[in-house]
Amino acid sequence: MRARLFDRTTRGLTLPDVTMTVDAGAVSFFAETLGMAPVADGAAPPSFFTYIDAETDVVRRRRGEPTILEHIRCDQRYLLHGEESYDLLQPIRAGDRLTVSARIADFYDSRRGHLEFAVVEQRATDAVRGLLVEARRTYIHRLAE
Repeated sequence: MRARLFDRTTRGLTLPDVTMTVDAGAVSFFAETLGMAPVADGAAPPSFFTYIDAETDVVRRRRGEPTILEHIRCDQRYLLHGEESYDLLQPIRAGDRLTVSARIADFYDSRRGHLEFAVVEQRATDAVRGLLVEARRTYIHRLAE
């Protein structure tokens, strides 16, 4: 078996929550970047959670905390894009006060040992409207021969 890169001791780790208010300007800019007209009720495009995810990394760095990828010791030199799934239970809207939670759910290997996988689960909850998004991401390392 090839040497693994992910830190599997982080399996089951729940990261500290990140709370933020969804900025109307960010929603508008994101929609315009995708070629969409801003929605009257302030609803963000369905893919806006990718922006929220990136912002949680910014907040964690400001707080002096490791990001998800730093926790699992992701090596960008060997990283392949894995699967992403988002269950949008309600739209994210400008002004929402989101709490984003993240958990390192699992690690596993391909049968031949050429690849290793890390699975991360996230949830975004609004203080008033409840659960908005459940997300699951799989990160893949291509392991050296």
